[in-house]
Amino acid sequence: MVDYEFHLGADPDNPELLATVDPAVARSAKVFMAGHHTAPIVLRDPRQLERAFIAAAAGGVQPVLHAEDDGVFALLDGWWGEPGTYADYEARRPRSGGISAVAKVIELVRRHGTRAHILHVSSREEADLACAARAASLPVTFEVTGHHLSFTDEDTRRLGARIRLSPAIQIGRASCRER
Repeated sequence: MVDYEFHLGADPDNPELLATVDPAVARSAKVFMAGHHTAPIVLRDPRQLERAFIAAAAGGVQPVLHAEDDGVFALLDGWWGEPGTYADYEARRPRSGGISAVAKVIELVRRHGTRAHILHVSSREEADLACAARAASLPVTFEVTGHHLSFTDEDTRRLGARIRLSPAIQIGRASCRER
């Protein structure tokens, strides 16, 4: 299936606007849960994210999420320091950030009945959580991208910034190749 519509951006300062969206204008809203080079607006605060899910459920808008836990990365950056070089990036963005974020999304779906789509799932654990949510009749869908199925950290070292991704390519194996 190809989705050719545009997504709205969820406003971290006023996520309640999602309750007022005209379905003729948009049926989904892109939500970045962690900051990175392509994230123009980020819902870092868990209260903002919850407000967005409540509003999206009320307005019939589906959040489309870049699900990485900014709190996990901030904690690790405080301990290790922020990635200083490109080579540090993947190691400083472990898969635990995605796993934690997907678990949070599923809990918000469970609480508010909001349909949610998770973008760029990058680990077996994230896929397992999303599949378990579907098996529990929660309205969660997800996608995996080809680069997470194919590339490893060796490719990242060889190709450099040309394949810098968020979520990061995982160390030692293609991220989602196990399933």
